[in-house]
Amino acid sequence: SSSSSSSSSSSVASRIGSARLFTSSRVVHAACGAERPTPPPAAQHSTRSMGSGGTAAAAADGGAPMPLADIPLKAADGTELKAGQLWTDRPVVMVILRRPGCILCRYQASELWEKTHAEFEKQGVRVVCVVHEWIDREINAFKPEFWPGELYHDVDKRFFKYLGNGELLYANLWSLLNPVGAVWSRIMNANKKIKNHNMAGTGNILGGLLVVGKDGEVAFTHVERELGMAAEHEDVRSAVRKVTAAA
Repeated sequence: SSSSSSSSSSSVASRIGSARLFTSSRVVHAACGAERPTPPPAAQHSTRSMGSGGTAAAAADGGAPMPLADIPLKAADGTELKAGQLWTDRPVVMVILRRPGCILCRYQASELWEKTHAEFEKQGVRVVCVVHEWIDREINAFKPEFWPGELYHDVDKRFFKYLGNGELLYANLWSLLNPVGAVWSRIMNANKKIKNHNMAGTGNILGGLLVVGKDGEVAFTHVERELGMAAEHEDVRSAVRKVTAAA
């Protein structure tokens, strides 16, 4: 009888473990996408970030750093521009988004837009979003439903590298295996609002957010240190007050 009870308990534990593993696998795909390249060992668990005032991004060829203002971007209509054109006449809040189809990214972007855009617009601040991967179907699904504003393609991932002091930062996917961890909590919270999301694209290259003044100086840098870790809106507001006061 004791042996039977022990066997039954082991079976239940095994099924629970399998269910968690299966669910975790689904969440990995939902958050990170179908394509998840293996990062270099040195960058895999990097937590480095730039402080305020940094103005350079790694060059595509690994050479001398490039000023943020010179980073090439592409608009939705294919127009090419330098990032500095975004803040020539007014400060900018720039969301550096991990993956447009991700439930966490859609939640993060829509929350920022809905809760701060009108306020920032009145203060003369531009609010834009940058992605490292441009898949037309995904972009069309993301904009305008989750992001009605300006959207740009950072072809060389230079803003993403800026956040990592010259290297791309990659998500630690082990965090998804903890069902009571912060990542799962964010996903469950996002799921209350975001019902449509997908697995398309690469989603383990971490993003963040910048607030840049008209002078090109970075007043605020937020690094997404783990999946779905968004900038606090009050921190962004504080930085916006700083750059508008200086403008």
